[in-house]
Amino acid sequence: MNRHTSRRRIAVVLLVVLLTLGLGVGPAVAQSGGTDSTMMSGTVIVDADETVEGFTVMAGTIVVRGTVTGDLEGFGGDVVVAESGIVQGDLSVASGSLRIAGTVDGSVSAGTGSLVLTPTGRVGGDFSAGAGSVRIEGQIDGNADVGAETITLGPTAVIGGELRYDGALTQQTGATVGGSVVQDSELGTFGPVGVSGYSWPTMGWLDAVYGLFANLLLGAVLLFLLPSFSEGVATRATESTGRSALVGLLALLGIPVVLVLIAVTIVGIPLAVLGVFAYLFLLWAGVVYGEYAVGHWLLARRTDPPNRWYALGLGLLLFTILGAVPLIGGLFVLAALLVGMGALASVLWGSARRRRGSGATPTTATDDTDTAAPA
Repeated sequence: MNRHTSRRRIAVVLLVVLLTLGLGVGPAVAQSGGTDSTMMSGTVIVDADETVEGFTVMAGTIVVRGTVTGDLEGFGGDVVVAESGIVQGDLSVASGSLRIAGTVDGSVSAGTGSLVLTPTGRVGGDFSAGAGSVRIEGQIDGNADVGAETITLGPTAVIGGELRYDGALTQQTGATVGGSVVQDSELGTFGPVGVSGYSWPTMGWLDAVYGLFANLLLGAVLLFLLPSFSEGVATRATESTGRSALVGLLALLGIPVVLVLIAVTIVGIPLAVLGVFAYLFLLWAGVVYGEYAVGHWLLARRTDPPNRWYALGLGLLLFTILGAVPLIGGLFVLAALLVGMGALASVLWGSARRRRGSGATPTTATDDTDTAAPA
């Protein structure tokens, strides 16, 4: 049995385990009546007649017009709870903007550019926010901790508990605060991190270990089957970081649009379904490659060429730790996703163009990749 046959047989075993694990790690769209789910990107709309369980969206936009029975978490996009929207759990976001016109039965934790609680909005628990601007015109049953450049309590604002703030506060006539109003410089303009009552959602350590193991397995399969290709992705990510991030952003937002256009026709529906699975795998591989590229870059500063297995372990472990950091952890993972996905897409496109130009067959290209494994 030659080296290539042995490699492929081992790879089959790894892929079976990987696909089994992937069922619990890959992102999925929240569906009516489904279980808690995680969606890595895109726009999620819960219509007025829908009821879904809690979910997480990264690099996406969330619009809630119906009912969310669990917790709702969003990273990187805009979040809107419409007047008819109900979130029965907690709402936790790191987003461009947050607008609450409906009801959040639990607490709200937000790091955002702008935050508005409209006159029809209601928060049943505590309210913790760090933002550029915060405008409160609705009702907060619990305490409020707000750090922002500008804080406005409109004439219809009602805060049942204490208000702790840092920033330029304007309390208009008619606004009521049940407890004391305390200026606290420790909140800062970036929000109440570390203040009593503030909590940012982080994965439990079991989820973190599971995710790390699954990502390590995917990374091991990629490095084992495509060593030279993976080296090329890491090099592209580190040498053209900005361009890779831009390509990654275009792919992140553009591919779903293309899939929707394909699905418009009946003939295109099966292709669109396959495309969704390919897109989700691309997202997962993009995260792993982005984190691997960071480990590769760090080790390259000490040894050239760096050991690819050490680089994989270092990069994934580093981002597992960073991912547990409140607020900024999700942004680090998002950055790795964009850079890794962009570098992956660029290398795939470049390889396809070279094959068409040289007339090489896929079999020949695969053999060349396998035999060029770095040490």
